Amino acid sequence: MTASAPKRGRRAKKAKPELVDLDSDIPPLRECVRRSLRAYFRNLNGHSTAEVYELVLSEIEAPLLEVVLTEVRGNLSRASAVLGLNRATLRKKLRKYGLEKNGDAGA
Repeated sequence: MTASAPKRGRRAKKAKPELVDLDSDIPPLRECVRRSLRAYFRNLNGHSTAEVYELVLSEIEAPLLEVVLTEVRGNLSRASAVLGLNRATLRKKLRKYGLEKNGDAGA
């Protein structure tokens, strides 16, 4: 066995998926968030703020869930796989943002 060969039984690390910028005129998601946060703080005009972390997560998470659900035509199993969440967590998040389907409200 050579020094560069992986040891038997170990799996190679999976590369993190990257967002593909299909249109160079549209800034990547990270830059959109950065610009929005700068504008948010600029518009505070010296006023204090709190819980920015939760604010940002809720502002990003709700549309993320909406878009993924649309892309998978409402299939929660596929949506949870795409998002890397288990179905129970996905359902909890959908309830949090009022995005559950009528049939999922009691789940």
